[in-house]
Amino acid sequence: FSWLWWDGSTNQFLETSHLGKYWVSVFDESGCQASDTVFVGRFVYEFDSDVAIEMNSVSVDTADERNIFLKWSVSEKERVKTNQVFLYKSSGPDSWELLEQVSADESTYTVVNSNTDEESLEFYVGLANRCGQEQRVSKTHNTILLTGGGDEKENLVQLNWNFYRDWDEGVKRYELWRKKEEEKQYSFFTELYPDANNFIASIATDAFHHNYVIRAIESAGEGESWSNNVQFDFEHSVNVPNVFTPNSDSFNQFFE
Repeated sequence: FSWLWWDGSTNQFLETSHLGKYWVSVFDESGCQASDTVFVGRFVYEFDSDVAIEMNSVSVDTADERNIFLKWSVSEKERVKTNQVFLYKSSGPDSWELLEQVSADESTYTVVNSNTDEESLEFYVGLANRCGQEQRVSKTHNTILLTGGGDEKENLVQLNWNFYRDWDEGVKRYELWRKKEEEKQYSFFTELYPDANNFIASIATDAFHHNYVIRAIESAGEGESWSNNVQFDFEHSVNVPNVFTPNSDSFNQFFE
């Protein structure tokens, strides 16, 4: 047999990415001809059952907390340019907005101009086939919102944060990182249990300027998520007596 398609091609199969009408003529060895026409009104392509898309992490940029880094992974067999990943952001209770759509061979995206110090933000990703039909979605992950306060009189620093969700095996641990005074980089300060969402310690006098962030570590994987930062400034006033009373009462007898 031989084949002749509407566009002049002679292969047995014709692949197309456009909707419309297509016809083909088939010739046998005797030269007899049969023709048929098909109208393609909608493309349908179903993923195999083992295809998935997973959100790996949602993390605030510690260098610029207006940025949020999204990382995800797509099953290798569908990690191709012709498929698409849809990125969604929560815009209210049970309400989502489409942020962007990128090709499925990409795995990261940066959300800019975010208010990470005012609210915890939620995201998920969806995987669509080459026809633009979304067939898989990930779990919803969120940013960590860190808040807190300092009590100079009591020498206290108190921090609070929301839990990071939704790694399959949960959070392995939280870590508190700190910068003091004019330090450029954060340094590890202490490790916290995976069910911890607050911290309080008598550390205000460690420095005049404190800057803190929380880091979540994934239990079964390489995911991590950083929070926004909180800052505290303390005066640490020094009281210097300017009066002495040499009256033998054992208080302020001498000016030293």
